[in-house]
Amino acid sequence: MSSDPPTLSELLSQAVRGVRRARRLRAQDVAEAMGLPLRSYEYFEGGFGQVNLERVYAFAKATGSDGDAILAAILIGVPELAVWAADNKMVLALKIALGEFAEDLGPDIARIDTRVLLTAFTQMFKDLATEAKANKAWAESRLGGAAAPEPSEPADRDDEA
Repeated sequence: MSSDPPTLSELLSQAVRGVRRARRLRAQDVAEAMGLPLRSYEYFEGGFGQVNLERVYAFAKATGSDGDAILAAILIGVPELAVWAADNKMVLALKIALGEFAEDLGPDIARIDTRVLLTAFTQMFKDLATEAKANKAWAESRLGGAAAPEPSEPADRDDEA
């Protein structure tokens, strides 16, 4: 028995809620920072309606997160990416580099074989994974063998005034 994959709106809801909780913000706080009534914000965070790019970027500005990571999280079906890349702005950095590449190469991008692209991207991500693991090991060694804290999702604070 298989279940249907989550919709884009459901993925948006999971990504946005994850970022807000990781930032330890109440829905009311984010709504105010976005200039929205609480009910409108709750509608947005609940994933109701269509994905609205302006609202996603307004949310990212209000929470100090990466709007591009939120959108990428939706597109690849991994809502946790929005939390994982909120601080280092990984997807924004990727977008900047891709934009520069597109400006430099222009229409010749079409001449690059898909296999070459996939191989290059796979190697880049393997190199980044090696870097992340080395940074984690360094942090653990500095903490006297204790594990470095992992990013987490704190309890929801919506009920607090």
